[in-house]
Amino acid sequence: MAELNKKMVVLINDEKDKVQGVNLNTYHQVDLNTLNKAYKESDKGFYVVTDSEYKDKEQAKTYFQNFGLNIVLAAIQSKNDYLAVILDNDLSNKYFPLNSNQIRNEISFACKNDFSAEIIVNDSLDVDALKNLIEEKTDGIYLKDKMIVLNESDLVDVNAIVEALSQSSHFNKVIVHTSKEDLLNNFLQALTLCIQKGNYYIIQSNDAFVKVLYNKDH
Repeated sequence: MAELNKKMVVLINDEKDKVQGVNLNTYHQVDLNTLNKAYKESDKGFYVVTDSEYKDKEQAKTYFQNFGLNIVLAAIQSKNDYLAVILDNDLSNKYFPLNSNQIRNEISFACKNDFSAEIIVNDSLDVDALKNLIEEKTDGIYLKDKMIVLNESDLVDVNAIVEALSQSSHFNKVIVHTSKEDLLNNFLQALTLCIQKGNYYIIQSNDAFVKVLYNKDH
């Protein structure tokens, strides 16, 4: 994570969803004091367990609004930066895309800078099924024909990945369709270059990419 100079903040539904081999501190609240403590106590990043913190859609909306606001304030107060990762291996989370939309809204408002894309690292379904699922879950706001897809053949050349990411704006969806470590390392190199240019991203990730982020410097 050195090139990113960011701590990885991984939102998970339940303790059992922790990624094997990714040993991060775990926190169960998203108030400002807890997130300040998380930044101070954590080296590479930390888990935030979201399950049972909300019982319905309205509570979930408030929860992710609070996370988005407080993660920014805590980062400023503790002089840290972060990469927001929502661990979701199959997009089955009933609060997708509410979770990332609320986080986007709060962080964008606080930072005065919108997100270029929501990156979805997922190969649990074929590409067409993923695109259809995302379009359906976003109520057609993000059309499948407008999504950017990076298949394994597209993840060989770092410069080509940077070019593809540069096409995204207004929180468009970018599907990274692999779980292969070498290709995800290529993607991380490209993502790093784009972040260094001032772009913002939220990531809906499978286990494989969380492992790549965690092991980057090790």
